[in-house]
Amino acid sequence: MATVSNDFRDVQRQFTAHLRNPANNPAPANLEDRRMAIYRRLIFANLRNLLGKRFKVIKAIMGEQAWSNVIRHFLINHRARTPLFPELSREFLHYLQANHDTDKNFPFMLELAHYEWAGLALRDEQATAEDIQVNQDTDILKQVPALSPVAWLLGYNWPVHRIRPDFIPTEQPESPTWLMVYRNSKEVVSFMELTPGTARLCQLLQNNLQDNHRQAGHVVLEQFAAEINRAGDQQVIQAGHQQLLSLHRKGIILGTQDVQ
Repeated sequence: MATVSNDFRDVQRQFTAHLRNPANNPAPANLEDRRMAIYRRLIFANLRNLLGKRFKVIKAIMGEQAWSNVIRHFLINHRARTPLFPELSREFLHYLQANHDTDKNFPFMLELAHYEWAGLALRDEQATAEDIQVNQDTDILKQVPALSPVAWLLGYNWPVHRIRPDFIPTEQPESPTWLMVYRNSKEVVSFMELTPGTARLCQLLQNNLQDNHRQAGHVVLEQFAAEINRAGDQQVIQAGHQQLLSLHRKGIILGTQDVQ
């Protein structure tokens, strides 16, 4: 097996350090700068454009120069934990969480980045609705409502789904924003804003699926009614039933499973 000399490793390290931060790291000796310039442009431009397409709102809010500065800082300081090119969006999210001073200019930036990442991540998610077995023609109240593995409940302090260059909030709202991002049977990813009540109901459904003693839909609705001090109120139960049916029609609830 061929071995790689330490001298060649040194050249590789110098080469990559220069591509990351050419202002502070000279290129390896005896390499034509015209050729190095091609690599410098390709590495930076490809990364800037790729992440710009995946975090469109953040880029638009920052502007071209600030966005380029962030990408350069990311390239210099972040060390990816995966060699997979499609995972760069997740790596950029990790970078923002660890390095970006969001409180100074845009206090909502981390949540906005997560929101933009979530749609892409769900599109690429390997799990599918076919991964779980469900009954399609059973009573959602008498059986266990089964949420889709490609339906994610997201909670934010900021209204991230509304933020745009022409709407940049400066004060955090009193109430959180709840969103459901889900992928339907046609592989289309959609977002839906939820009321706090529907979000809590979805949380209860998630918890119910993780419980060793899964409860029927009507038990979950009764628990929900009790939490809002409306225990036994049939209007709440009926409204909750309609909400379960609506989630089922959208494919967020796939069907039911047997009570355990």
